[in-house]
Amino acid sequence: MDVKSQEQGLPHPLHILVVEDDVIQRELLIRYLKEDGHTAVQAGTGREGLEAFHQGQFDLIITDTIMPEMNGLHLARAIREIAPRKPIILVSGDDMGEDLSEDDVPVHLITLQKPLILQVFRRALKQAIDTAAL
Repeated sequence: MDVKSQEQGLPHPLHILVVEDDVIQRELLIRYLKEDGHTAVQAGTGREGLEAFHQGQFDLIITDTIMPEMNGLHLARAIREIAPRKPIILVSGDDMGEDLSEDDVPVHLITLQKPLILQVFRRALKQAIDTAAL
């Protein structure tokens, strides 16, 4: 078992799909994940993310909310149609609560606000994996 994953209470290093159109934010997420021993595949749009999801086996999906072509909520819904229990973390720079109703957000979706704080991000990873295991 990877020491970093064990310290975070995760069962093993995770293989994660990161979908983020902002290159700087995407690289930051990838760096956080790699520092903790996880592997990641990256996509720059929701459509690219959905295509990558179809091609890979991921433990977790992290997606931005606002992106061109397909936003993060549409991506989350499309993934949940295929894999209903897949853990998904939705990240946004905007206050998501203002524009979203309960019907907008798929069940068991973890939401985070930018800028990301590493310890909060790590807790969200564990929460997403734990929730999917229920």
